Amino acid sequence: MLAISFGYVLIAILTSERAAIKDPKVKNLAERIIETQRKDIEEMKILIKSLESEQNDKE
Repeated sequence: MLAISFGYVLIAILTSERAAIKDPKVKNLAERIIETQRKDIEEMKILIKSLESEQNDKE
């Protein structure tokens, strides 16, 4: 489920990056959203690895 969600977020990011946004306010907002989403995705990857490591240690 998480992988599917990541996939949708990544598709949205790539689509936004390639869009020909002309309005500077909209473009700036889109860029800030993309930056935030990328940071959130990286943080989630770190948390997942940590949880997987903890689970493996218990086994």
